[in-house]
Amino acid sequence: MLEAGKVYKVTTLVNSEGAWDEESELWTVTAVEGTCAKLSNEGRENRVVDTASWNFVKAEAVD
Repeated sequence: MLEAGKVYKVTTLVNSEGAWDEESELWTVTAVEGTCAKLSNEGRENRVVDTASWNFVKAEAVD
């Protein structure tokens, strides 16, 4: 379960030139509601990830 205020290495599947590849980035969880988490990253636009979605692979806590 993701926790608001913590940093995670989030891995998702993305379509790159017609092929599915894993993409991992560090994100801070700003809110959690059910299976959805709002993510913040200074270098990228904020986003929402659904941990029950087929393209969500994993989230690993970063110390």
